[in-house]
Amino acid sequence: MFTIGLLLFTFWVMMFVVAERFIPGSTQVDLDIKKRSLAIIRGLCSVFISGSYLLRTGLDYCEETTYQERLMVLFSMSFFIIDSVYCGYKGFWDKNLVYHHACTVGGLVFAFLAPYGGKVTLYGLLAGTSPTSL
Repeated sequence: MFTIGLLLFTFWVMMFVVAERFIPGSTQVDLDIKKRSLAIIRGLCSVFISGSYLLRTGLDYCEETTYQERLMVLFSMSFFIIDSVYCGYKGFWDKNLVYHHACTVGGLVFAFLAPYGGKVTLYGLLAGTSPTSL
């Protein structure tokens, strides 16, 4: 799991580097466009991967969290951690963004470590992500 987590963090760092190099501009609006484009990519991936997994596996909420569910949580968690670092580095912080990132990372870390509730977490990711990315 550590190796896959490291690969996901590396993937998101590379995505932010690519966005920084290929999306021109350095104003706050340009930085916001870069961040939102990557957030949309993460959101669409989360919606399609989580949605297809939940359709395949059914609706039993009392099962133990599986390896696949932890990977899906790790995918979003790694994005939010790297996005937090990026926002801090670029000076793109405000109070609402700090609360949003802190609550999301905290909730995802808790869900990642919890022995049960993986499907509930995926439903939360699906419900929270789909309106913003579709």
